[in-house]
Amino acid sequence: MPKTLAALVPMIRRGRNVEAFHSSQAFRADARQVYQALDKLSAFQTKLIYLLFFKDLTQHEAAQELGLNQQKVSRGSIKALGKLRTVLDKRITL
Repeated sequence: MPKTLAALVPMIRRGRNVEAFHSSQAFRADARQVYQALDKLSAFQTKLIYLLFFKDLTQHEAAQELGLNQQKVSRGSIKALGKLRTVLDKRITL
């Protein structure tokens, strides 16, 4: 069983059952860190992450929902993911 969310991705790609991992303490701890990091984003960035990764919309679909062009969504998601990475990296190295 993988110990981190990053280790889960190859399992999903190989089509392995990941339900045991979802109920593991490591998954819950990682998920808690991600949700805490999401709180550090602006409302716009949080909405983008929600639409792109929780609702699984394309950038074009998210742009339509927000009334923006796809380029704005693309740039906003890059900034949001960069900020998430920075916040999570600080948590991991502490």
